[in-house]
Amino acid sequence: MTRNFLFFACFFLSLSALAEGVQIRLFQNAHVATERYIFSQISTCSGDEAICNVVRTIDVAASPQPGTIKYLNINELKQVLQEEGMGVDPKSAPFEFVGTVVAIERISYMIESEAIKQKIEDQISEWIPNSALQRWNVSMSLNSKSVSVTSEEWVAKVVGFEQFRSELLRSRTPFVRRIQIRISPLTGESSGINVWGTIRFTPEFKLLSFANGLEKGAIISDADITESWVGFAQYMEGAPRDRSAVVGKRMKVAARPSAIVRFGIFEEQPLVNRGDDVQIRLLDGSIEMESRGKSFQTGTLGQTIDVELEGTKKKVRSKVVAQGKVEVSL
Repeated sequence: MTRNFLFFACFFLSLSALAEGVQIRLFQNAHVATERYIFSQISTCSGDEAICNVVRTIDVAASPQPGTIKYLNINELKQVLQEEGMGVDPKSAPFEFVGTVVAIERISYMIESEAIKQKIEDQISEWIPNSALQRWNVSMSLNSKSVSVTSEEWVAKVVGFEQFRSELLRSRTPFVRRIQIRISPLTGESSGINVWGTIRFTPEFKLLSFANGLEKGAIISDADITESWVGFAQYMEGAPRDRSAVVGKRMKVAARPSAIVRFGIFEEQPLVNRGDDVQIRLLDGSIEMESRGKSFQTGTLGQTIDVELEGTKKKVRSKVVAQGKVEVSL
């Protein structure tokens, strides 16, 4: 109801010298669900219906915060009527108040902290820069077990969360931040409540791990390797990420199932041992020839070793290409 309407309505009332008396009966307790409240929410009005129709719609004041009670007496209500142009002098308008004080309480709804945390974690998950090899886990704790809001429908948002994103992009270590969460009703009201809490960001990393237990000296096969997400405490920059760096190697120590594959626990598997008879492929431009010989050194895949051509005393440098096989470029 606009003040212009009230003005004309009150003007009409002032002309009605013979208006019937009006009784405003205050509620002892009034519960309101809006940001502001009007007379009809805290009292009844009887008597001259034209006057009551105006009185019922007069805005009184802002509602109290959830969880608090506001007391209003008849002198304050009379002041409101006067400010709205409604005379309270019995000579001009026969108002009668029944009751002296009304206790006004804002209707509120309790929200458990777990519901708030779930909403915030869902929002943050959309911001976190997860990748195929790294992901972030988020955990929260709030100072309050529950909060009171003025609407069954509400939203929650971390104040200043955007600043965390750049830090997440750079960091590989856990970090903890103090946060402020704004909870607001979805009723178009400007009111809201702030709660405080703590948020923890913990990274996990995908590393190679052993699918099966392996004994010392075992040759690692592709079937022996899988992938696992591990926490920061288990993460090491020196851990291999590529299966090709592991498969075919020999275990220097025993490993249990699910153990993380790390450099230092395996070594190259020799494909040629010192004194072995080897098959030699001789390359001379586009010409290829096969020969036999004897190795003077132990070598792994790709290593260069000395071999002696069969039937000669000549040593040649050759590259290990497979089990018992070397290659010589002439």
